[in-house]
Amino acid sequence: MSDAVSGEVLAPRPTSQERSRRDRVGLRAMAQDSVHHFTTLRRQEIARDYYRENKIPISDEDLDRLQPLVEEFDPVVELSIIAIDRRNDVSIRRQALSDAAQYLRPKLSAVAMLDDPETLAAQSQKHELALKLVGLMGAVASAKKTVGEGS
Repeated sequence: MSDAVSGEVLAPRPTSQERSRRDRVGLRAMAQDSVHHFTTLRRQEIARDYYRENKIPISDEDLDRLQPLVEEFDPVVELSIIAIDRRNDVSIRRQALSDAAQYLRPKLSAVAMLDDPETLAAQSQKHELALKLVGLMGAVASAKKTVGEGS
């Protein structure tokens, strides 16, 4: 595809599914960065408070115990963990499953197929071929009947 005026080659426009996938990847990356940033800040705050109270630095082991550093965070995995934890209320588990499902399984949409011009053209072509096939089968049946009567 090229622009008629400038002669530049234009990239094809991304489909809504590609844009949605790209948005989800971006959102996941933002969530991971935010959680990592938050846990880093929280660790610094804990270390600062500990030093103020005890006048000695906190050990790395104690800091990990109080606030583990989360480098990889996946909100879908976290929703799944909430959903399978039987200590949570059923309504919370149901909501977590519902929210996680939209990222794990595509939503089905029959209406979108009907709006597609290629799908409508293919359906029309199949219908025409089916009518021709029925007509041919009728002609063959008539021919066989005629041949059977003639013998």
